Amino acid sequence: MHSSKLILLCLMLSVSSTVSAQESTPTLSSEQQVTDTEQSASENSDAEEKDLQKRKLEIGIILTAGIFLVGLFLVAVTLIYGRRTRRQIAMNRGPSQVRDELWYLKHAKDPSNEDESDETQEDTK
Repeated sequence: MHSSKLILLCLMLSVSSTVSAQESTPTLSSEQQVTDTEQSASENSDAEEKDLQKRKLEIGIILTAGIFLVGLFLVAVTLIYGRRTRRQIAMNRGPSQVRDELWYLKHAKDPSNEDESDETQEDTK
């Protein structure tokens, strides 16, 4: 898009320079032609400098926008893949098992008490 603008600008400059060269009057004296040529050369150099500065500004803006867009793209990719990775890790964990962190504080059961509790459970069934 910007390259087409640049090409169009170059074409306009070349057409305007050929038109201005054709419009110059050949009836001037040699001294006037020399001074006019020097003036037009200085004007052309000023115009070329302005065009060069404009071109540099456009290129700078384009590069800055490109860097911004690439950075934005990288942030978006990081967010997307981070979400995907977190989902995969959450699915691969399996069912959570609740552990009693204070297991060592529980009283040890007597083997005789366990047998009695098993018998009482069988009786209730």
